[in-house]
Amino acid sequence: MNINKFVQIKESPTLYRDVHSKGLVNTDNRSLEEYKAARKKRQESRNSILQYENDINTLRDEVTDIKNYAETNSRKIEYSGITNGYNYIKSS
Repeated sequence: MNINKFVQIKESPTLYRDVHSKGLVNTDNRSLEEYKAARKKRQESRNSILQYENDINTLRDEVTDIKNYAETNSRKIEYSGITNGYNYIKSS
């Protein structure tokens, strides 16, 4: 049976060393919770930025589609006016 034995590190009241594995164990649970909350907040911020980028790209694509649609219809109207004998001449 392997029982872990820990020795407190003099420099820190929350750090202990495992005698067998020489590993460090931090017993400061409050700091751990603060770290987890900060990490979650950073991840949410990254997710928001990614969502904004996706929204901007979607809007950019939609504006391009609208421009292409307007350009195509403009050409159709111009072509239709010429073939039907309706040449629009700007008056001076």
